[in-house]
Amino acid sequence: MKSLVRVFVFTFIALHSAQYVIKAFVYEGDAVITFILVWLSLSALYYLLKPVLAIIMLPSKNLGYLFLLFVLTFAVLYVLTLFIPSFSIRPAFLSGLIIFGFVLPSRNLTSLWAGLFSAFVVSAVYSFLQGLCSKK
Repeated sequence: MKSLVRVFVFTFIALHSAQYVIKAFVYEGDAVITFILVWLSLSALYYLLKPVLAIIMLPSKNLGYLFLLFVLTFAVLYVLTLFIPSFSIRPAFLSGLIIFGFVLPSRNLTSLWAGLFSAFVVSAVYSFLQGLCSKK
């Protein structure tokens, strides 16, 4: 039960952090219901991902897992835009960033790139929070 609550909380934080950084998700109509549907579907993905990966013998740790998590997050977000008409990913503007002395210039992102960057932020934040709670 603790792991289920942890997945829900981490997914909630990851979705909000992606919305804060990129602002690509649009929840129209009844925004609360739409957000809850997106949140629950991503939580189900994250909760079921590790057992399924263990069954089919794919990586459930390290870089392979992070890449797979990113790809599946993007796929789920794209499928949600198809099945939930009140959820969409819009074009966004990514302001310039300075990371460890490297300057990333400002960019106008199409909806595809905004979705990719949002999926990256969601999966990175979720993986970071999950890593903080893992037993070693």
